[in-house]
Amino acid sequence: MAEKLAQYIASGRNLFVITEPGSQNIVAPLLQPLGIQTSDSVITEESRDYAPDFILARFADSAGTIAPRLSGYKADKGVVSMVGTSAISFKDTAGFHTVPLLVSKNNQAPGGGGAT
Repeated sequence: MAEKLAQYIASGRNLFVITEPGSQNIVAPLLQPLGIQTSDSVITEESRDYAPDFILARFADSAGTIAPRLSGYKADKGVVSMVGTSAISFKDTAGFHTVPLLVSKNNQAPGGGGAT
């Protein structure tokens, strides 16, 4: 499977990554060669109205490079609600360019981003 994924990306196609807590052992072998690591912990945010694991992620400054329409969501201060999400960290490596899609209030990247 990892070989097919590497061939897919090497052909110039894009990859959209979404993870959830508890999936680290499954996705790590696929994501590590791309410079992407998942966190073991759940992102939490302080809120007087919501549970700590309910986050309102905002669109990253770079979201518009994935699709121009996303720039409008960023400009309109659009949010995506998520419950029980884990963070991902990334670095550009091995010829792949990573573009964050969403960030939480504390600037952690929820498990959603693109690699090209």
